Amino acid sequence: AFTTARELLRKEGVLAGSSTGTLLAAALRYCRAQTEPKRVVTFVCDSGNKYLSKMYNDHWMLEQGLLSKPQHGDLRDLIAYRHDEGAAVSAA
Repeated sequence: AFTTARELLRKEGVLAGSSTGTLLAAALRYCRAQTEPKRVVTFVCDSGNKYLSKMYNDHWMLEQGLLSKPQHGDLRDLIAYRHDEGAAVSAA
């Protein structure tokens, strides 16, 4: 749900909540399982403004194990909060 809602914001600019993420993820899964084209309707039923400190916070998502950073194979992998990403620098 969180990943789908974040993708909806990134691709379509819609700041939706986790309930919307759940509905959209289920609708997408259903559509992918179909063998013939069908019309599918779902809802954007909540706003994401109450999730800014959780679902839309990369550091919180990383701490919860819900998001992973790309591995570079160098020192960048050891630095948990990078200055160039808008955070205070600290070693993990």
